[in-house]
Amino acid sequence: CHAMRSVFVHAGIFGFLFGVAAQFIWPLSWEYGAFISLIGIALIVVSVAHRSRRIRVCSLFLIFIGFGLVRSWYAQQDALDPYLESHVGETLEFSGLVVSDPETSDTGQKASVQLDEYSETILVFAGLYPKLAYGDRVNVQGILKKPEPFETDSGRMFNYPAFLARTDIFHILQRARADVTAHGEGNPIRAMFIKAKHAFVASIERTSSEPYAGLAAGVVLGVENALSKDHEEAFRIAGLIHIIVVSGYNITMAGDFVRGMLGAFPASVGLAGNIVGIFAYIALTGASSTAIRAGIMASVAVVGRVFKRKYDVTRALLLAACLMALQTPDIVLYDPSFQLSFLATWGLTRITPFFESKFAFLTERFGIRETVSTTLGAQTAVLPLILYQSGSTHLLSLFANFIVLPAMPALMIASLVAGVAGFFGRYVALPFSFLVDLIGAYVFGIVDAVNKYPDAMLRVGLMPVWMLVISYVLLLVGVSRISKDVSLPAAGREVRRS
Repeated sequence: CHAMRSVFVHAGIFGFLFGVAAQFIWPLSWEYGAFISLIGIALIVVSVAHRSRRIRVCSLFLIFIGFGLVRSWYAQQDALDPYLESHVGETLEFSGLVVSDPETSDTGQKASVQLDEYSETILVFAGLYPKLAYGDRVNVQGILKKPEPFETDSGRMFNYPAFLARTDIFHILQRARADVTAHGEGNPIRAMFIKAKHAFVASIERTSSEPYAGLAAGVVLGVENALSKDHEEAFRIAGLIHIIVVSGYNITMAGDFVRGMLGAFPASVGLAGNIVGIFAYIALTGASSTAIRAGIMASVAVVGRVFKRKYDVTRALLLAACLMALQTPDIVLYDPSFQLSFLATWGLTRITPFFESKFAFLTERFGIRETVSTTLGAQTAVLPLILYQSGSTHLLSLFANFIVLPAMPALMIASLVAGVAGFFGRYVALPFSFLVDLIGAYVFGIVDAVNKYPDAMLRVGLMPVWMLVISYVLLLVGVSRISKDVSLPAAGREVRRS
């Protein structure tokens, strides 16, 4: 009975995700989606008459395909402001509110500005000065353009317009001049979290040396541009770029910390604090798609503990993906970080147990068996997509993950304590900042060692999409034979890995 319910749930989830993705690949009107759902409803009547569970599963699959098609169609109907559309390519001046935490690079700033007189938010590329901040009221002047697809280093076209559309941005303002006319007009709660994030990063930068301070900021809070472009590229080549983004491990630690602080209260209060801690940390990190996905999964695990229900990690992952696709359908095909995070977590929950059984001869001391198994599980799941996106992978990246990942918990804790202690003085934070520098030097040493062997880079060129699909079909078939659902006692460990 439980297995049959799982089939129904998975049929609905996969049907919805398939419908969302199909609408972007083969654009259809909403009527087609409604028609497919009606066919599914008709099949339910047939299944009741014939008492056929297979027909019922197919009907559910069709109903949610139609729902996914309609939701994805509706998301693409966002009306573009006619004035902006008619003046693309011209130099224009606007007033508006900065509604994102601006990203700063060596050449300028990038911020989302909600326009006062028009119904859109545009992405503004401005110079380094004046410094922009969330909640600033600004006047901006620049060339209005529509984002265009561009070719990546692998030769694949990246759909930049669809990537921005997931945040409801359809126009950009290039080479903009920005003048700040007022401060502090944004949401005060969000402004508080952003200020806390900046203060923490500044504290780490005061107490630790570069580039280790940037690594610490990336590991703890997933700070964009925490490392230089050269360092980011080196981490990407080494297959370690994932350690400087927010993961389920960070999020679960935040929730458990709050729960521990409420240890004197009833268990229900502690669990509520756990969830509050999870989403407060997500807000602090900027609420990226990766963080939201991991937060939803961690919250489902917490609720499962409250009601003493079995925690199916795979179902929680699919539920998280559906909720996020329901809110922002574009992420299914056009958000690489979401795709990689989703697949990595799926690999950890469904492939890792297989490797754990095969590497039973390895010792569990120092987490050696767990590190080897989880690394292989995650890397197996993301490898086809990485090859499709970048056209290459380093043959030593797996080894680099084996020897770097065991040091990550210590680096995270040391970075967190160093950042907090830095508010009380540099000398108070000195022992922890020394540990941050020490572990950071170790990580950078591994990255540099991998980058010294460019001949070990496996290049496959422009991988066709049909090969990507076949790769994951074969992987799904293989996993269906070897993997098992993760039970509640192991859920905490699995979520931390995600």
